[in-house]
Amino acid sequence: MTLSSETETTNSEQKLIAPLPHRKIGGFLIFIVVVMILNLIRNSLYFLASLAVVTRKAQWEKFTNPESSNYHSYWKSVLILDVVSNAIIVILITITIIAFFRKRRTFPIIAIFTTIVIFLLAFIGHYFEGFIPAIAHTATYAKDGDNMMIRVLALGIWIPYYLLSKRVRETFVR
Repeated sequence: MTLSSETETTNSEQKLIAPLPHRKIGGFLIFIVVVMILNLIRNSLYFLASLAVVTRKAQWEKFTNPESSNYHSYWKSVLILDVVSNAIIVILITITIIAFFRKRRTFPIIAIFTTIVIFLLAFIGHYFEGFIPAIAHTATYAKDGDNMMIRVLALGIWIPYYLLSKRVRETFVR
């Protein structure tokens, strides 16, 4: 083997070992981060509103006191589930946004996990809210049921995107 062939072998080995170039955040990733930030703001407000109902005695009593006209035996569970769900969602979205901006290799898995957990929490919350007639007989509740189908469609779009996208693979490499 000559010196020039050794150099060529070393150069070709370096090309194989060289890390992927970091891509700038672009394409659908800009849409994703904007949606995540808006969802963080929206869900933080939902969390604060649900926390207010649980922590303010007058509001809590309005739904959980058997003598109240708004009472239903499921209100207590639904209200607590709402606070816990919103807290989990805010925490998961925050972790996902941090992984996004740090371009962590784990971002796609975190994003998929977050998306699935948010869907499951929304589904569980919707299911239990259906046991309370004051909620179940509203147009908002029916619309939320329709939104569940949209969320299923979103799962079918975004999970494959995170797993198969070349841009995702090349952007999140740290």
